[in-house]
Amino acid sequence: MTTKASNPKDALGIAKVPASTIPTQVLGEVGLAMLEGALKYGRHNYRVAGVRASVYYDAVVARHLAAWWEGEDIDPESGLSHVTKAIAGLVVLRDSMLQGNWVDDRPPKAADPEWIQKLNEKVAELLAKYPEPKPANTELSCRQQEDSEMEQILYDDAEMERILNEPDFRREGPCRRLPNCKGICPCASYERLTSPGE
Repeated sequence: MTTKASNPKDALGIAKVPASTIPTQVLGEVGLAMLEGALKYGRHNYRVAGVRASVYYDAVVARHLAAWWEGEDIDPESGLSHVTKAIAGLVVLRDSMLQGNWVDDRPPKAADPEWIQKLNEKVAELLAKYPEPKPANTELSCRQQEDSEMEQILYDDAEMERILNEPDFRREGPCRRLPNCKGICPCASYERLTSPGE
């Protein structure tokens, strides 16, 4: 098996700023978000007018990421992902920072530059205090719980159907619901027929 000789340009190419490291699909979505802004405000308007840091911080964190974190995936105004809109906002802010025409209206720097590290130390203390924490309640865990309940419902329904079809069982009383059914599946109460004298 022969190995292809390396192109002389390879060594030079890998030392350049790469575009191949950027996920193309995400780049396309950001392009759509930027197109929306271009149509609304004029293409590259942020390079001419500059941007205010607090406006983009609020747009990215308080609006798009907050909405996404609370379960709203799509921005209702644009129809794009809130995450995509947040990335686009950061692109505009970073470009303005690089061009030197942004307004830095961030609050004065914190007096203690190590405040995050100190909070992280408190986190480590809490983790050591509670080595076996209760599991988090997340969208994933809720869906898994619902799936588990549905499996149990289907099992209960099938088991009840099997019992009701046995010759020594009869339906007794009005139709009811299984305790964990949540109104999803029909069922009926039943009791075993006993022999006289039992």
